[in-house]
Amino acid sequence: MSKPEILAPAGSYEAFIAAVHNGCDAVYLGGGEFGARAYAGNFDHVALKRVVEYSRLFNVQIYYTLNTLVKPSEIDLLLAEVNSLRSIGIFKFIIQDIGVLDLLGQTFDDIELHASTQMNCHSIYGMKFLEKLGVTRVVLSRELSIDEIRKIKKESKLEIETFCTRCLVLLLLRPVSDEFLSWRKKWQ
Repeated sequence: MSKPEILAPAGSYEAFIAAVHNGCDAVYLGGGEFGARAYAGNFDHVALKRVVEYSRLFNVQIYYTLNTLVKPSEIDLLLAEVNSLRSIGIFKFIIQDIGVLDLLGQTFDDIELHASTQMNCHSIYGMKFLEKLGVTRVVLSRELSIDEIRKIKKESKLEIETFCTRCLVLLLLRPVSDEFLSWRKKWQ
């Protein structure tokens, strides 16, 4: 069985450092333009470059959130931001807007597309649709029961990620660990 990935939020540089030094495998973070956490510390380009360099020292993955709805007038700015992020070594994106997901999938062949929990994917039908768009991982809706998560994972080839507590996110790799599922059910 593969070890679940521990993915931690990093709304500031200090939170990023704490996550890295407390054993996370990956962090998710965003910038000011297209992230849902407008009031978090967020990261400018200079800070993101430092984050990427530091994360490499500890083999920690970086996932960048693009989890807002993007207006047509903002598309050029979005594409410029993604290009800028790619130039410093960020290639994994958590996306809310289905149109943005499709656009980025058609525009860039070197990035990973992850569907945000804000897409509210809660069934195998949604998983299959997102797979056709090039998504490699889906953050499932928070409302799903452990049995529903298990059923979706059994029928899907995609990686799934789920919120285990309000601030801890785990990636469930195939096969789903019965020990983990028992632990989660105990805390529901």
